[in-house]
Amino acid sequence: MMRGRKQGTGVMTTRDRAGNSERAWAWSLARGALLCLVAALLVVANAPAASALKSIAVANDLDRVEITALGEAYEGRGDVLQIETAPSADGVTGRMSVRATTPGTNPAWFVFALTNTTDKPIERWLASDRYGMVGSGVVWPDLDARRVDAVTPSVGYVPERIKNDRADVFRLTLEPGQTVTFVAELASDRFARLFLWKAIEYEQKSRDRQLFNGIMLGITGLLAIFLTAVFAANHKAIFPTAAIFTWCVLATCASILVSGTSSSMCARRKTRSTVLRPKRVWQPRF
Repeated sequence: MMRGRKQGTGVMTTRDRAGNSERAWAWSLARGALLCLVAALLVVANAPAASALKSIAVANDLDRVEITALGEAYEGRGDVLQIETAPSADGVTGRMSVRATTPGTNPAWFVFALTNTTDKPIERWLASDRYGMVGSGVVWPDLDARRVDAVTPSVGYVPERIKNDRADVFRLTLEPGQTVTFVAELASDRFARLFLWKAIEYEQKSRDRQLFNGIMLGITGLLAIFLTAVFAANHKAIFPTAAIFTWCVLATCASILVSGTSSSMCARRKTRSTVLRPKRVWQPRF
């Protein structure tokens, strides 16, 4: 009898130990889950809130700046984009709604804001080159396609498109101390680099490009004449082929030079014109 009691007591003791170990394991799991929950709450509480659109300070000494990484891109918003404007000097923000140029489409958008930090009106050109390596496509290039369809401001002058065959150029005007949010409707889903230029600097860049095209045109012309003369003296099959190819390159360079010259002259007339001014409108804020 005494042995049975001892054995029974030993069995009860083993069960109690198993139960205690199970309760300790469950308590450790609950404590770990509680610590994870507290850590997640701390991370969420300390996470920075979504920052508003930051404006780009524009001064007189700013000749050229790439704003591709200084704005916000939107996709899949349909033909209407509603955004919050950048805060003004007094910290007030608003809402603006922009409709696509073609109703029913689903374009890509690029939003940026500019602040005139001077005490005089500032004019800048927003340009997106069409003949760039980035975003032009490799298998199916579209070097002559538009990059930007339209630019809409939150307030102020409506940007005017400047005729140019090599880039999409818009004239932006900022009043002293004014902060304006601009919405650019992109022509395609491909990546487009956007630059903010001084008008004089952009014209200087165009003239440098024309000079380079003229030098290439002269070299190509001399090479075409040389290969044609060699073909007249030596009637091998390689020389007419090379001469025809060179004459084709010469025609391409000539067409590029002519189109670039006409675009530069048109842009120069736009810059020097003081009679034509962009129409000023007020965009309602929602």
